[in-house]
Amino acid sequence: MRRYLYFLGLVLGLVLGQTSAALAADYDFTIIDFPGAPFSETLGINNVGEIVGVYVAGPEHGFLLTRDGFSTIDVPGADVTNTHAYGINNRGEIVGAYTDGSGHYHGYLLSDGGFTIIDVPGASDTFARGINNAGQIVGQYVTANVSHGFLFSGGTFTTIDVPGGTGAFAYGINAAEQIVGGYNVGGVPYAFVRDRDGTFTTIAFPGAATTYGFAINGRGDIVGMYQIVAGGLSHGYVFSAGGFDTVDVPGAVIGAAHGINSKGQIVGYFETGGRRHGFIAVPVQGPQ
Repeated sequence: MRRYLYFLGLVLGLVLGQTSAALAADYDFTIIDFPGAPFSETLGINNVGEIVGVYVAGPEHGFLLTRDGFSTIDVPGADVTNTHAYGINNRGEIVGAYTDGSGHYHGYLLSDGGFTIIDVPGASDTFARGINNAGQIVGQYVTANVSHGFLFSGGTFTTIDVPGGTGAFAYGINAAEQIVGGYNVGGVPYAFVRDRDGTFTTIAFPGAATTYGFAINGRGDIVGMYQIVAGGLSHGYVFSAGGFDTVDVPGAVIGAAHGINSKGQIVGYFETGGRRHGFIAVPVQGPQ
């Protein structure tokens, strides 16, 4: 990892603090842009507040943001063309994916400074999307041009396909082994939660044409993205015991909520002025 060091005050006040006022009734939104990059997405956050994501500066790179500042994450190798960082647990273990010289994707785990490649046997592409504190990893793999979700636990891969659906993917997993992801029915995307016993529950934002599920925290709160019109503008959401709430950065053209920790802090991305930015949304009143 290449590291960019900043004092904490500069990180919070300058790098992260481009917008930090209370811009909505429920959240304080703060923009997160990797220094000098025209494109940034924040995709995962742990309970310590460490954040992972992706930025573009020529190739695509993963990043980690901690109290020490930004670090670039690049899987080593001459044929590695892009690296993404999707999820991080409380131990600081990071999962993501990278592309090789032929354009195929491979998952990885970054732990204690070392990379472990994660490939589902027989798959053309593998993405490692989420990791819990026990080191269980979820993601998706592609075989015969069909996407499937997976759970990687104890050295064993388990396929996750929603009954009656196609094109499944798994994005997040919590300590209770609840898994959140998505699938299609007749070409319409829905989110799902899979409990430890294998029970699936569909999640659909009210009135939306499409719903995607990206992360789940220890309380069972889920974040994702929905579109009122398929292919139209996207919005972030959080789904909790109180129901659905939209999570949109004020003034954004599109947005998505991509990660949530047990404090209810949400990370994601939005677009405005033709640029994509990451953000963190902190509950004004704190978790209820």
